[in-house]
Amino acid sequence: MWKISALKGRAKVAFKANYWKCVVAALIIAALVGGPAANGAKNGVDTYNQMQQEFNQNGVYYEYDLEDEDSNPLAGFLNSNSAGQSSGVNVQFGARTGLLGTVLQYLVFNPLIIGVCAFFFVNSYKKAELDEIKKGFQPSWGRNVLAMFLRGLFNGLWFLLFLIPGFIKAYSYRMVPYILADDPDIDAIDAITKSRQMMDGNKWKAFVMDLSFLGWHILGILTLGILEIFYVAPYHEQAKAELYRVLRAEQKSQDEVYEA
Repeated sequence: MWKISALKGRAKVAFKANYWKCVVAALIIAALVGGPAANGAKNGVDTYNQMQQEFNQNGVYYEYDLEDEDSNPLAGFLNSNSAGQSSGVNVQFGARTGLLGTVLQYLVFNPLIIGVCAFFFVNSYKKAELDEIKKGFQPSWGRNVLAMFLRGLFNGLWFLLFLIPGFIKAYSYRMVPYILADDPDIDAIDAITKSRQMMDGNKWKAFVMDLSFLGWHILGILTLGILEIFYVAPYHEQAKAELYRVLRAEQKSQDEVYEA
C-alpha cells in the first residue's frame, strides 16, 4: 500500500530536479483545466442577462455605442447599432464563443492535458523534456479526443444523478490521461476501464492526498498566485503523476499474479 507522505516526498524531489520545465508544464495545464468552453458560455449568458435586466428596468434594450468600449464590451465585433439587432448579435457572439471553446477543448486542449500528464509521468523517473507534451497529439490524437470526450460524458452523467456520485466517479476516471499518454495502443473504452480498476480502493486516499495540498493552495492565493505558479501547482501535478506510477506498478503486479 502506498503512503501519501512517501509519494509527496518523491514528487518534491522529481519536481525540484527539473524545476523550470515543471513550472512551465504546470502553467499549461492550469490554463487548460476548465478551458474556454465554460468561459465562452458564461460570457454569452452574462451578456444576455445584462440586456434582459436593462429591458426589465427601462422597457427597451440599451443601445450600445459600437465605438465606445466602456459602454459596449463587444465593441468591434458588432455590426449593427439598432437596439434589437445589437441584443441578438451579443447573444449569438457569446454562443459562438462557447461553441468554439467547446471544440477547442476537445480537439486541442484535452490532448494538451494528456501531453502534460505524459511530461510529469516521465519526470517521475527521469528528467523530462517539454517535447513529451506532443504525446497528446502523436501518435493517437483521435483516440485521445474520443477517450477524453467519453470521460467527460460519463462523468457528466454521474453528476446528473447527484453531486457526490459525480465527485466519486471523477476520481475513478482520474488516471485516463496518464494511461492514454503511457499506452499508445490502448483504446478509449479500455483506458477508462483501466482507470476505474486502478482507482478501485484508492479514491479516498487520492482525495486525502489532494486535501493535503489545500493549505499550500491557500498560501498560493494569499501570495497573489506567485507561490501557486512557482511551487504549489508543479508540486501537486508531479504528485498526481507519482500516484499514477505507483498504481501502474500495483496493477502490473496484480496482472502478473492473475496470469500466473
